[in-house]
Amino acid sequence: RLKSVGRVNRRLHVLTSEGPAPALPLTLHLNAPDTPPVGHITSLAQDFELARTVALGYLHRTSEDQTAFVAA
Repeated sequence: RLKSVGRVNRRLHVLTSEGPAPALPLTLHLNAPDTPPVGHITSLAQDFELARTVALGYLHRTSEDQTAFVAA
């Protein structure tokens, strides 16, 4: 859904995380779980070759430049 013409508010991104895959649903926050959410994870899977969790998730357009998120 567009709030105004030409600006998409959320985009689908590939995200990676070290360690085992957590349970869904997960929301993404910038610094701490008590901050406002900036996105959510839609699906995830464990990549055994990289020993990481790979996820697909939507991020708000204002937080696309960030490189670290807290999932809660």
